[in-house]
Amino acid sequence: MIEKRKFIRYITSAKVQVNTYTEALVLLRDISRHGCCISYPYTLSASGIDLEKDHEYTLEILPEPDAVGKFKLIIQPCWTRIRDGMRETGCSIVQFPTPQDNENFTAYLARQSCRK
Repeated sequence: MIEKRKFIRYITSAKVQVNTYTEALVLLRDISRHGCCISYPYTLSASGIDLEKDHEYTLEILPEPDAVGKFKLIIQPCWTRIRDGMRETGCSIVQFPTPQDNENFTAYLARQSCRK
């Protein structure tokens, strides 16, 4: 768990799809009630992803099979950095497309807070 922030972010790992970038490998690195960090290949040619700060994107989180169901988040990128050959993007969560997405997200966070 990362505790240097106003809201606790839980270190996690899940596959993510960003908008229609279905071919790219994107991973969820950490998550909190108000934001998350995703990681994907550094080069645009490898990932095909170019996230801009002032735009909103839909993330579909695909948790491990024994976890809660998948859910979607509407995010807005806040920062991007290059680390270990990967691009990391920190995002604010803007909203949830449906109430079910919010419920699955809440269950996912509860599960993360119980992990050691």
